[in-house]
Amino acid sequence: MDPNRIIDYYLGKLSPEEEAAVQQWIAAHAEDPAVSCTLESLYAGASDAADEPALSSVYDRLAGRLHMERPRRPRWWLPVSVAALLAALLCLPLAFRAGIRSAEESRTVAQWVEKSVPAGASERLELPDGSVLQLKAGTRIVYPSVFDGPERKVFIDGEIYADIAKDPDRPFLVSAGDATVRVLGTRFNLKSSTDFHSIETLLLEGSVQLDLKARTGQRRMTLEPGNLVRFDRETGVVEITDVDPDLFGNDPEGRSFYYYHVDMQDIATDLGRKFGEKIVVLDEALARSRFFAIFSNDESLDEILAAMNADRRMRITRRDGVVYLQSSKPIK
Repeated sequence: MDPNRIIDYYLGKLSPEEEAAVQQWIAAHAEDPAVSCTLESLYAGASDAADEPALSSVYDRLAGRLHMERPRRPRWWLPVSVAALLAALLCLPLAFRAGIRSAEESRTVAQWVEKSVPAGASERLELPDGSVLQLKAGTRIVYPSVFDGPERKVFIDGEIYADIAKDPDRPFLVSAGDATVRVLGTRFNLKSSTDFHSIETLLLEGSVQLDLKARTGQRRMTLEPGNLVRFDRETGVVEITDVDPDLFGNDPEGRSFYYYHVDMQDIATDLGRKFGEKIVVLDEALARSRFFAIFSNDESLDEILAAMNADRRMRITRRDGVVYLQSSKPIK
């Protein structure tokens, strides 16, 4: 970089395009010896010692900021015009300082936001990048107020329906305990709660990468539309089923209930959240029984449980506001 170009920049003699080029060079070479040499040569060419103490202090402060060593000279002579230049270097032009301040503020302003949806409710959430999440009942999410890094990452405990804004340069990550979903732009449904035995992901559109933390190690897979993946946290078993996305995923607000080979304990937990009631499964045999069921006509909790008990495998009782489920046959 021509020293005269640096002088012209700080004296405001360059065009906006030329200023931008100098700004980029200074930012990239702040610790480069060439910067130190340039400033030292300006300092060494001085001929007026009237303000030497003050100017030396300015230089020391500037050198400290740019990680420069003080020139090894017995005396430093600096003309008033160059003194003004060094003062400008110390403070930096407003345009350059604004760029630095903007970056610092983006890091400072970005804060983690936590949001919870109560049982029996569903809430739409638009994220800073334009992605839209439908938070199902009982879901908690933690997300940044600003996506300012190479990735867009959120943390959830519960169930979401996600419509992710496309951004090829910044993948979107949903961290849900033992599972992480990585997308660039797509629609999917993810059900992962700390009190669920399994994690369930249904891809509706696009493509996602699913990372699972199993006891036997990490497993990675790429999903296609219609893939329904269920991961059993306790056994590490992964089941992949192809379903009709329009049938299973056309309900972002969570008014319908889809259980594809799901155990009764997870169903009870899910229904309890969505209806705001406590449901207790009293025996392990029933808790591990698997069900296939679809309810999409605004059925009540009692109607859903009655339909699931069409074969009379359960005894359903209510006591003190709690729904109890147990096997009809005694457990031996």
